[in-house]
Amino acid sequence: DDLVARLIDMTPRYEIQEEIARGAMGRILAAWDLHLGRPVAMKVLRKSTLRDLDRVRFLEEAQVTGQLQHPSIVPVYELGRVHDQIAFVMRRIDGQSLKDIIAALRRGDPAVAKSFGRLRLLNLFHQLCLAVAFAHTRGVVHRDLKPSNVMVGDFGELALLDWGLCKIISDATRSTRSTSDRWRTVHGQIIGTPAYMAPEQAMGLIDQVDARTDVYGLGAVLYLLLTGERPII
Repeated sequence: DDLVARLIDMTPRYEIQEEIARGAMGRILAAWDLHLGRPVAMKVLRKSTLRDLDRVRFLEEAQVTGQLQHPSIVPVYELGRVHDQIAFVMRRIDGQSLKDIIAALRRGDPAVAKSFGRLRLLNLFHQLCLAVAFAHTRGVVHRDLKPSNVMVGDFGELALLDWGLCKIISDATRSTRSTSDRWRTVHGQIIGTPAYMAPEQAMGLIDQVDARTDVYGLGAVLYLLLTGERPII
């Protein structure tokens, strides 16, 4: 509550445009930075999300993403409030998700097949591995690695998105949630996407989740890239 009270009102700075996507906790909006004259993406906590834990997770996503400064992790520009909703502003990426690319390849789309051959897909996967490896050096486990959380830009850039389910495992990265025992994940709670979950995730063994959990997720993504099928249906 103290942090939320200190957040500045960003409403006058950004012109809100259309909704890009939405999830369980938040919505991604296209916006225009009126000060710098540039397009941005804004993630806004949904009004229907009233649980304190959801607010804490949302704030942690902004804080963690802002501390992970890597070319393949979307930079956070600002955390504040927009029309009395908690929001944070990120670089907008024009492109498509790895999920959409794989779906187009499965349909036999000739344009996508020409642009995304096996070698390019493996190069993209290598970029993804480097981003995850960097996060691990900063003591952060993503916990939700999947193609829909990987964006490929129009000029070849790759960005790993959505750190809302991350787990901080060292003091190299800190958040409001990680410094309070009150908001720690309860043992037995299952977090992640079933098709890409490591066994310890699927069983809710929170204390066993570490960097190896993300390595499993990377392996599941690689399996999909090579075969066109998820390892677990």
